[in-house]
Amino acid sequence: MNVTRHNFKEALLEVKTLLPQASFIGFDTEFTGLGADTPNNLKGTPFDTLEERYYWRQYNTKNYNLIQLGLSIFIYDTANHCYAVHPYNFHVFNSQSNKNFSAEPRTLQFLVDHGIDFNFLFKNGISYMTQEREEVHRRRLQSELTRKEAQLKKLYNQVDTGKEQPREKLTSMNLSMDDLVYQGTIKQSLEKLMENEEEKEITFNESNNWRRRIIYDTVNYTFQGKFYAGKVGDQLTIRKIKLEDPNSTQKVGYTYDEMLDFEKEKIDNSMGHELGVTQLIRLLIENNHIPMIGHNTSMDWIYIIRQFIQPLAKTSFQDFIEIFKTNFPCHIDVKIIATMGQIKDMLGLKHTDVERLYKRTCQDPFTHRCPKFKFPEKFAQIGLDLTRFEEGLSAGALHTAMFDALLTGKTYAILANMLMLQEKKRPENTLDLSKSLFIPNFYGKVFVYGIYGLHWQSLKDDELNQENQRTIEKDHVFHVVFPRHWRENDLYDTFKPYAGAMEIKWLNDWSCFIGLKDKMKKIDMVNRFIQNQRIDQTIYQVQTYSSYEKMRETVRNGGNPNAGDMGMMSSSSPFNGSYNGSMNGSFNGSFNGGNGGNGGFNGNHNNFNGNHNLNKHAQPFYPGRQGSKDGSRTNTPNAELRAIPARRKLSSSSNAVPDKRRRANSINARVDKNRHFEGVNRKITTVGTYVYRIIRSLYTGLIRYT
Repeated sequence: MNVTRHNFKEALLEVKTLLPQASFIGFDTEFTGLGADTPNNLKGTPFDTLEERYYWRQYNTKNYNLIQLGLSIFIYDTANHCYAVHPYNFHVFNSQSNKNFSAEPRTLQFLVDHGIDFNFLFKNGISYMTQEREEVHRRRLQSELTRKEAQLKKLYNQVDTGKEQPREKLTSMNLSMDDLVYQGTIKQSLEKLMENEEEKEITFNESNNWRRRIIYDTVNYTFQGKFYAGKVGDQLTIRKIKLEDPNSTQKVGYTYDEMLDFEKEKIDNSMGHELGVTQLIRLLIENNHIPMIGHNTSMDWIYIIRQFIQPLAKTSFQDFIEIFKTNFPCHIDVKIIATMGQIKDMLGLKHTDVERLYKRTCQDPFTHRCPKFKFPEKFAQIGLDLTRFEEGLSAGALHTAMFDALLTGKTYAILANMLMLQEKKRPENTLDLSKSLFIPNFYGKVFVYGIYGLHWQSLKDDELNQENQRTIEKDHVFHVVFPRHWRENDLYDTFKPYAGAMEIKWLNDWSCFIGLKDKMKKIDMVNRFIQNQRIDQTIYQVQTYSSYEKMRETVRNGGNPNAGDMGMMSSSSPFNGSYNGSMNGSFNGSFNGGNGGNGGFNGNHNNFNGNHNLNKHAQPFYPGRQGSKDGSRTNTPNAELRAIPARRKLSSSSNAVPDKRRRANSINARVDKNRHFEGVNRKITTVGTYVYRIIRSLYTGLIRYT
């Protein structure tokens, strides 16, 4: 059932009636962007923390909008052992928002290809509000109500405020011939209403502002003190005034209190219209004991919370978890069930997207004791469309929110039923899932994609997240410190021959993580860059992730790590002295994010700047936050940023360094690098000259001797 702004009020009442009976709710959303077009330097990496992954996702999608919210309410029929399904598709668009409507081209094409009509959305979409905007709107409406109350008091001769100046009366000089004809029609209608002792009001459907002005002018001047005009949308309602004066000739009409009630009702309706889908979300929060079933929902919750509850720009991952578990404590991600334990083996799927997962559950062994579903008469056509989809006769309305929510809810019922059959040996084909003792273990767990060794996160328990992240093996990840002027190409040129395909995660301008896609290559990396002495040892340093964490722990405890602690070189290495004397400063910058020290290479291959004390509070890099408004790879305060070469800037940054300066920094960096190699070449040339002279002297002496 499609729900627009025209039938939203009725649909909301239906949902409110159904929720107390609901066993669970399948839901899905459609939105206008995933952040896929984000530059590579602003995307997450396979070795992000959960906090970093959350930050990147909400940061890269902050300009996009949720446009559909699908709900499928499943009500368990105990007598017939089946589920009654009530699907709804809420079209969401706020035409009054001051936020730009943005969309990724690829996402836009995907949505259009799957039947989403944006003309329909813009014309019929339901409004919404966050709590912050709601407070502003309520204050404005309260001010409007106060003004209307003053007008009514003056009209009913209760008090003359004298504050509001009436508009100037329209004359024939202001009106065209068509306007005069229209004004005459309005006068005739109002005169008939005056004569009719049964009718109290008349309504004009007029969307033209000028013609509404003509109606107001006629009411206020031609029939002064007889009528009161009130507008709702395009409807202008003219109501008779009934004065309490016994000598009044007008006996039929509305009293002052009745008129004021009309205005209050209009204010309430306006508030409800503007709140729109936000009312639905609050209704779901009030009934948050009902399980909310989604599929791969990490992005869905970011959009829902940001668009209907509160902005997320300044919200940390821990704060996001608190918001989530307060409002939606019984959420289940069906993709978690499908990718864990015995159910995963039974499915035997490599990809568990909504369509493949649902079609697999329609086959053996899931058809054995499969739950039954029925659609009320109002939703019978949706049930027929689903049957045709199951039989392969149509593509259905796949990737619209309502249809995906329906598939998700049915998939959950089938998979959870399999779990219940193992939990409780009952003969019925359909089991009441609310009685399960095992299913609540999935509450709050959301599928995670693209992080090494991590497949789910908890949006209810951050301590559980921390514990899971500590158990992840990262022996294929290396920490690298290098000169400031190095770029991505320098890292690939240096490490790719030994590391093969790899991922780079920048920490700041002089350090990064390198993750190997082929984990067996870690042996080559250790042998080449850590176990053996290198002539370029003082240009860049490499250490394993475990050594990096060990060093961080040492720093947190107030210690000062040496090269042996860092796991880079043995303490007896001939390079150890120079390394210990120089690297402390560089790692101060690496761990501190630039707070309080130069901490980096100055372009010279044998000298590092920086103090010898490591900061114990290392911070991850977040672009656009404190001290990195220009988007550089560091958290250095603004004053220090001016001295750092500007690279990988955010295109929208107002503080971005001009291209001319960026080119100058790049040229200077190349000059510093070339000077180093010129010095090496000069030494080689000098040695070559001496060798040549010796060979030539020996050859000349040999000729003379013979």
